[in-house]
Amino acid sequence: MLIEPQDRKRLKTLWERANKQISEHESRIRAETQLIHGEEFNV
Repeated sequence: MLIEPQDRKRLKTLWERANKQISEHESRIRAETQLIHGEEFNV
């Protein structure tokens, strides 16, 4: 699911909490950083 541009600022804290929960408690899911159009994104 992509977060709409107008909702990104409002949902940033929730997104960061979800990211932390997944990285600390889910061994079956992995995240990586990719360079997209010159910017780094966690995917």
